[in-house]
Amino acid sequence: MIFRRHGRFHELVVRQLDLFALDDADLLQEAVDTFRRAGDRWGLASTLWRVADLELARDRPDAAEERLEEALAVVGETRRVRWRAVTCANLAELALLRGDHVRARTLLEQALEGFETRGDTRWVEHVRKRLAAANPAQSPR
Repeated sequence: MIFRRHGRFHELVVRQLDLFALDDADLLQEAVDTFRRAGDRWGLASTLWRVADLELARDRPDAAEERLEEALAVVGETRRVRWRAVTCANLAELALLRGDHVRARTLLEQALEGFETRGDTRWVEHVRKRLAAANPAQSPR
């Protein structure tokens, strides 16, 4: 993995992605392809998250959701509970935007489980509030 063998390289690439994320979709796609070829799941997932941000900024929520689904598949191959939880929480926000409260609630429950496992109280509180928004008639656990 590039991340393990070339940590400094990975750090520089991620910094560049932060700088150009809203300006250069081609650069992001090149990064996705590079991280995929290298088998660098962290680089791939973090780049997919940035591409999703770009798609949202360009008012393309369906494309953003596709990239987040792809990121979820990538993080599902790891033991990174927080990565998975954050990705589920972001997908849930898109579901709420579409008015799909059932899907949002399912994703938020998955995110909540991950954040509770990690003892991440800040995220647990946030996700519980979003669960209430997903279905005000039911109280979150």
